[in-house]
Amino acid sequence: MSLDELARASAEALRRSVERATPDERPLARARRRRPASAVAVALLLAVALASASLWVRANAPERPGQLVAPTVPSTTPAPGQRPGSWRRLQNGPSGLWVDQMVWTGTKALVFAGADHSQSKVNGALYDPGRDRWQRIRRGPLDWRVDAAVAWTGQRLLVWGGGRDVPLERAGGAYDPATDAWTPIAAGPLQPGGVMAAAWTGRELLVWRDAHRGAAYDPQRDSWRRLSAAFPLPQADRYRPAVVWTGREVIIWGGCDNRVPQCDDNFQSDELRDGAAYDPARERWRRIPDGPLAPRSNHIMVWTGREVLVWGGVSTDAGDLYLADGAALDPATGEWQPLPSAPIPGRDRHVAVWTGQELLVWGGCCAGGTGLLADGAAFRPS
Repeated sequence: MSLDELARASAEALRRSVERATPDERPLARARRRRPASAVAVALLLAVALASASLWVRANAPERPGQLVAPTVPSTTPAPGQRPGSWRRLQNGPSGLWVDQMVWTGTKALVFAGADHSQSKVNGALYDPGRDRWQRIRRGPLDWRVDAAVAWTGQRLLVWGGGRDVPLERAGGAYDPATDAWTPIAAGPLQPGGVMAAAWTGRELLVWRDAHRGAAYDPQRDSWRRLSAAFPLPQADRYRPAVVWTGREVIIWGGCDNRVPQCDDNFQSDELRDGAAYDPARERWRRIPDGPLAPRSNHIMVWTGREVLVWGGVSTDAGDLYLADGAALDPATGEWQPLPSAPIPGRDRHVAVWTGQELLVWGGCCAGGTGLLADGAAFRPS
């Protein structure tokens, strides 16, 4: 008897055992037969399971008789020249945040928002990738702003500068997620305003207002010093390039040419696709090779410990205004590799961080005319 015939016979036996009892006997018969009926039911379920297994074997067995194989898994082989890896979506976070930076605290991603819909004080949120959950942080004492210098020291989030329609103070603030509290930091030597680039070296916060004005903040001494080296590229002054610290150098790439009057207008800007690396120990710059990506600004860049990952941004030179592509750069060799397609739409002014295992991308603005975004995705290289 086949497995399918055994399943049908077991079901028929159970039906007849109940029908043979008279109407007056059926309640008692059901009680007396509860255990045997349960046994038949178990046999029925076992038979159905075995029948399903038989069907699976017939559907998935290879041509060679007697060999059992697992179902086929879709291939994740990258396209030729593409960086191997995969994306996943993140839980949506708080809405209405005009985000400036995301940093990794060691266990959570901390997002700094220079403004939100209320436009009162700076604020932000914490994201736990292990639980895929968000929580708000305490609003800071600093007035709202955009394009501030933001960095994580290993214990505190440093915030300085930024621009808005009124003059801002030269002092900044530091946020401690362990206590959910803010404290002031010393006033800087630079005129407050939108920051071209900023990075944490492990000892100092480096800040460039433009290609010729830079300063370094030491949180241990709560003091500043000026930087002397100028940016080496032809279009030196640029707006919203991506910046990352590799452990030895600060890499700046992309942005739009600040000499163009409409550089702060995403729809009429002159984006760039070049970059440079700065060695703070020697106070020297070097150029890095151009990559396969279209010119862009308002994109993100993170350091994985081995390579730089770039994603998103805005470009009037590309077919899509808001870009959803990216690439990986090996700064030691100057070689680039495109990233796989992401499961979220293109955007600008988003934030990102490297967790030690994944690139987290979140927030941003304006993809599809939707305004401030609250979704994100994670990319895991393989």
